[in-house]
Amino acid sequence: MIYFVTGFLLLCCAAEAALLIKDEGIVAGLLASAAQVRAAKGSGAVVRPAFSMICGKVKDRIPVLRRGGYTDDFVHIAFHPSGGLGDYIVSAKIVEELQAVAACRITVFCEHMEYGRAVYTPREGVDVCSYDGFEATRHSYDLALQAEHFIHVRNWNPKRLSALAPHLYQKIDCLCSHWDTVYIPVRQQWWRERLRFAQCEIFGWNRWTELRMGGVFFIEDMHITMPMDEAYRMRWKEMGLANRQYLTFNYGADKMRAEGTQIKLWPKAYYEKLLSELHRCRPGMLLVQIGSGSCEKIAGADLYILGQSLELTKWVLAGSAVHIDCEGGLVHLAAQLDTRCVVMFGPTPVHMYGYAQNANLQAEGCAYCMGLHKDWAYRCLRTGGRAACLERIKPERVLEACLEIVDEVCTLRKM
Repeated sequence: MIYFVTGFLLLCCAAEAALLIKDEGIVAGLLASAAQVRAAKGSGAVVRPAFSMICGKVKDRIPVLRRGGYTDDFVHIAFHPSGGLGDYIVSAKIVEELQAVAACRITVFCEHMEYGRAVYTPREGVDVCSYDGFEATRHSYDLALQAEHFIHVRNWNPKRLSALAPHLYQKIDCLCSHWDTVYIPVRQQWWRERLRFAQCEIFGWNRWTELRMGGVFFIEDMHITMPMDEAYRMRWKEMGLANRQYLTFNYGADKMRAEGTQIKLWPKAYYEKLLSELHRCRPGMLLVQIGSGSCEKIAGADLYILGQSLELTKWVLAGSAVHIDCEGGLVHLAAQLDTRCVVMFGPTPVHMYGYAQNANLQAEGCAYCMGLHKDWAYRCLRTGGRAACLERIKPERVLEACLEIVDEVCTLRKM
């Protein structure tokens, strides 16, 4: 009997693996990027989630294999945010809305545990764990959601939701019923996102409001509650920053693959010239470089805070007069801490990722090529390599925007 069951499950997995190739949804998109994931993080990063995914898909088709559900009075939700730090921050808006409309317990399954802990903990009723088990365990939850540029309902229990959280039941039922009108059924992720951005530009949506999913979710602003660890406030003070006027900048971006650097970085030589001019114009201001441990140091910085905990980075950003960066996760983090930024936009679109309080700088006539080809993050369409658009944003322009924000912020702080 054991051999029969084992053989049956293996056969199901093999059949499901074949079916996944034809899947037109998010699963196909994940499989299409498996080679990049393997190159960046090794085979284990592909095999473990793939096995979990196949188990989940088998359970989708064979209900008898699903685990029993919960019996208490809370709605139990599995939530998977995809992408980088900025995406985790934006997706947290959905978690906050779920908590507002239902008495729930949410497990956030994260591919980047550091991002997950920094954004989603500590929140009452929220646990953070590794993504590896999401697909295999999601059927034990009353609701399983996956967030990217769309909110995917992976599975749900209508009976329990209607009994415990009628308002949430209506939202999920509406999303499932109207899925064909809100989702773009294109297998290639990069092209699907490009089409999505074009839709957003027409309707006036941004990276936050696109998640309303046709009015199912209520997203009024671009702000979440960002938890702050008081222990790291003391470290920030010990570094001598609490009583100093300083600004921060970042020269780095998420590694999407093992080799190469994303082209959305502003040129290193431009940063060096900018720092030199800032020292001349504001000699008493400290220039602090922040970012991951893999970031290259920029000559001219007074202090390097690289490879440190995101908890410390929060406090450093919160005290900064202005943050200078390309479009990325630290800009989204700064926005939650009420720190204004000067952002040099290259391939990514301002209408999706810009914040009104920031100085969003973009080159005239050459920008926003994100999604126009598969390798957009690493290869410029014009040059075949470096980003021509970012080279057109000169240090003098960035300096002017920085000084304007610094003067406004310093005046407000004195008041």
